[in-house]
Amino acid sequence: ADGVGTEGWWLDFADPQLNELLARLVTDNLNLRQAFLRLDQLEARQRTAQAGFFPSLNLNANGRREQTVGQTGIENQTTSARLTLAAAYEVDLWQRLHHRAAAAELRLLAGEEEVSTLVLSLSARLAELYFIGVEQRAQLDLLKRRLNHNQELVRIIAERYQSGLAGAGELYQAQQNLAQMEAQIPLFEITLSQTSNAMALLLGQPPGSIRIERTDLPTLST
Repeated sequence: ADGVGTEGWWLDFADPQLNELLARLVTDNLNLRQAFLRLDQLEARQRTAQAGFFPSLNLNANGRREQTVGQTGIENQTTSARLTLAAAYEVDLWQRLHHRAAAAELRLLAGEEEVSTLVLSLSARLAELYFIGVEQRAQLDLLKRRLNHNQELVRIIAERYQSGLAGAGELYQAQQNLAQMEAQIPLFEITLSQTSNAMALLLGQPPGSIRIERTDLPTLST
C-alpha cells in the first residue's frame, strides 16, 4: 500500500521544508496511517481470494515405534516415519471463487482510490497552511523592520523636540504610530502560531513543534 497517491506534486516548488513536511505527512498523519492499514487488509483479502484458484497442499507426518523380542530374549525397537503430501483443488462450478476474487479486487481498487484522494486532500491542505504561514511570517518580519525604523524615528523626533526643533504634536503622532505598530505584532504572532499548530495537528505532532523558516513564497521550478 505504500506510495499510493504520493506522486509528489509539491516537489515542483523546490522548497526543502515543504518537501520534508509533506514526506512526514504520508508517514505520520493518523488518518493516513489508518487508511494504509485498511488498504493492507484489503490486499491480504484479495490475495486470499485469488489463492482459491490454486491447489492447496497438505503435508502430513506419521511415526511409529515397534518393540519386538527376539529368540535370544533381547528386546528390539524399531522406529519408522512417513511423510505424505496431499493436494486438494476446489472446482469452481458455480463461479463462486471467481465472484469472490472479483469482489475483493474491486474493494482493493476502491481502497486505493480512497487513499489517493485522502493523500491529495491532506497534502493540499498542508501545503496551503504552509504558504499561508510563509506569508504571515513575511508580514511579521516586515512589521518588525518597520517597528525598528519607527522606534528610531521617535528617538530622533524626541531629541529634536528637546532641542526645540520639533513640536509636541509631531512627537505625539510619532509615538502613537509606534504604539499602534507594537500592538499589531502580537496579533501577527498569534495568527502565525495558529497556522503552525494546524500544520502540527496534521502531522500528529504537539503544538509549537513546527517553525516556518522562509519568508518568501516559493515559485514553481522549471
